[in-house]
Amino acid sequence: MIGRGRLEIEGVSINAGSTPLVQEIDLRVVPGEMLGLLGPNGAGKSSLLRAIYRVSRPAAGRVLVNGEDIWQRSATWCARPTRRCCSPICRTTPA
Repeated sequence: MIGRGRLEIEGVSINAGSTPLVQEIDLRVVPGEMLGLLGPNGAGKSSLLRAIYRVSRPAAGRVLVNGEDIWQRSATWCARPTRRCCSPICRTTPA
């Protein structure tokens, strides 16, 4: 079933070079729950999403889907529909 994965972020930190963007984020999203990331420009929202989508490796911490560390699994494993737990809904505010 698509979209039934459990997402956990454990101690994730993300850097841009030597500059910390996100420091030690912990969160858990269970099936059926929705989460919004809000913050000013440069707060690290997109950087955190890139780590969740397995585009950019975090400097520290783990991203787990159904208890499995996505950075320890293959890209093929992560892409399987039964493992998907995130669907982005992007909204921008008109200027």
